[in-house]
Amino acid sequence: MTKSDLNTKMRTGLKKATSLMSRGKLAEAGLILDSLERICPSHPAVKYQQEKLLSGMGKRKVAGAKQARDFSGMLSLAHSMRQQEKFCEAIEACEELLKIDENVAEVFWEKGCAEQANGDYESAILSFSSLLKLDDSSASAFNNLGACLQQVKRLDESELMYRNALKLRPDYFEAKKNLGNLYIEAGSYHQAAVELRPFGDARSRAQLLECQYRLGRFSDYQTAAEELASIQPDNIRAAAITSFISQQISKENPFRFCPDPLDFIRVGEIETYVKDVEIFVGRSLSFLEEVDSKWEPMNKTTKSGYQSEGNLFDLYPAQMQEVRHICESELIRYREEYISRNCGLISHWPEKFDFNAWFVRLGKGGCQESHIHPSGWVSGVIYLQTVLNPEANEGAIQFSTHGFDLPIINQLPQSLTLQPERGQIILFPSSLFHKTVPLRQDVERSVIAFDLRPL
Repeated sequence: MTKSDLNTKMRTGLKKATSLMSRGKLAEAGLILDSLERICPSHPAVKYQQEKLLSGMGKRKVAGAKQARDFSGMLSLAHSMRQQEKFCEAIEACEELLKIDENVAEVFWEKGCAEQANGDYESAILSFSSLLKLDDSSASAFNNLGACLQQVKRLDESELMYRNALKLRPDYFEAKKNLGNLYIEAGSYHQAAVELRPFGDARSRAQLLECQYRLGRFSDYQTAAEELASIQPDNIRAAAITSFISQQISKENPFRFCPDPLDFIRVGEIETYVKDVEIFVGRSLSFLEEVDSKWEPMNKTTKSGYQSEGNLFDLYPAQMQEVRHICESELIRYREEYISRNCGLISHWPEKFDFNAWFVRLGKGGCQESHIHPSGWVSGVIYLQTVLNPEANEGAIQFSTHGFDLPIINQLPQSLTLQPERGQIILFPSSLFHKTVPLRQDVERSVIAFDLRPL
């Protein structure tokens, strides 16, 4: 920041703080003065206004100034809790702050973001709407409000909010991408393509291919797919959809990451690595059932079940050491098994990578909806509890080249169903669509899922 910019920021901030103090809005004034003090700790005008805030006129302003300090600290605490994904605690802190002063935009921002992250979209809509009544110049608030409205299927209102965000910030990439995703959801694929075309990230480029296919522009699709394959050969989402689309339009698949993913499914046994499978399973379940898990977590495919939060390998390195060894060893065997295959999955195997692992426990009616792992390379599942006497394939894992509800216009997609057994480990390309057949009986199905992720 230049000296001129600093002086301008300080003058603007002091003017706003003085105005707020004159209107009795001591909490907001205190927040602004605290932020100015962090920028320039020895600024005399800031010190003077802080002293005025503290001494003021009588006890009311002394109490108000102290309250402003406490307010600032509690707001910082709410932000910290949200960053730590302690969303309920962050929301509670914000509710306490609103009892003190309900005219602070920053409180509604923290509250709305925490509610949105916690999957309470209706409450987040109210919070972001309240914020915008106080400050209608926040492009981020319009964007977040649009995202929440989209989640509750109020698509017309959502589009308007994204448009408002872009009026304020025409180069707001996140709002543009959100608008593109909104049009995909609404079936407006031409408009979606217009919004997504400028972006070069892996997801947007793959979504553009999906739009061209849905619109029946097969020639444009093929040209774009060939171009993308040359610049992003390891685009996992594109690799997933091109295996299916190439079959549908009878064209050669330009993506060589893993054009025949169903040929790359490996089934192993935990007993290869442990002396007693039952002891290993019992010990693992005893530990994993105590880790922090959420029921049907937001933006995940787990339905009627619990899924752990965070990377188990990072959070519990000692307890997960044996599981990590099994995953690493099985991945070595996986690569060796397919080493002669001519595809990017093997030939571009990442030199640097890490592992991500999570625990999933399904009950009656539980399933995993169809998905891929776009940040992974190879994915796997260790089966700790399975359905003993399955009915109609309940609890089975189903693999398919078809996903994202892409239209089937020619051949039926290729698929494979496996009924796993307790103590098995299954590995497959992260680009392969997979899901769990819903459980019909009142039983539990517990697994450790993991990804090898390139760095």
